[in-house]
Amino acid sequence: MSGMVACAAASSSCAHAFDRLSSPSAAFACPPGSELGRAGCVCRPDLRPMLGACVSPRTAAAFCGPAAVPTEAGCAPRAPCERGRALELGSGECLPRREVRAIAVGLGILVGDEELVGCPSGGLLAAEGDGAGGPSRLGCVPPAPPAPRQTCPAGTIAAAKGTCLRVYDGRTVDVAAWLRAAMGPEGSGPSPLCAALPRAPGALGPLRPAPSGSVVSFVFPDNDVSLVRFSSTAELEGGLSAMTEALRSLGGMASQAALSVRVVCARAPQEERPAALTPENDHEK
Repeated sequence: MSGMVACAAASSSCAHAFDRLSSPSAAFACPPGSELGRAGCVCRPDLRPMLGACVSPRTAAAFCGPAAVPTEAGCAPRAPCERGRALELGSGECLPRREVRAIAVGLGILVGDEELVGCPSGGLLAAEGDGAGGPSRLGCVPPAPPAPRQTCPAGTIAAAKGTCLRVYDGRTVDVAAWLRAAMGPEGSGPSPLCAALPRAPGALGPLRPAPSGSVVSFVFPDNDVSLVRFSSTAELEGGLSAMTEALRSLGGMASQAALSVRVVCARAPQEERPAALTPENDHEK
């Protein structure tokens, strides 16, 4: 793939490479919403970096999900809810213990007066409505991973072995490279898409986001990245919407008019379920 630059963002050699690109003779431009600095393109203060693009805080928050908050370094875990409280996947708020207990009892989980509802193996207790005004669901989802130690400059996206892969050259977006890094090649392990799905709204619904071989198709009318459209299964929509908005924010011309990628997200060997736990103290919140 022509025009791609891969280098470790934290290394001095990478910084020197971007120094060379910043010279007046270099054929190089930053993506929309960013400007060139010593370590590469940096997003404006009012925008957030996300998958090589500079996006609005709202889009970044949708991508990070309710369990994390967008920062200049990426998604950082939100302070966990107190024991016995549940993260509401729609609002990001911590539900009171009494409300969590009431939901649990309604779902058939026996909870004593001195017990709290929680995830026995350390998962994140989450709650979510059924979308039709029905009772809320409770479930255990993986906690948000720590914020990444390295950050990739705008116009590049984190790739294998701690490298930053250039996907924007000032005019063209290498959409195939972007999709592989964002969603993983066929048979891949965790990717940004797979990491986002377990905590996205809808994660506790009947369509659990653990697709096996789901295909995502992208179309770029007139090869215009800002007009990108995607189609996939319902399980993936919660994570794809924000990611597609990041791709759209790069603008420019797409290297291909259409392409598809097969997404494989591993499911945990055994799904953890909420249960009644003995409280650490009797202080009710």
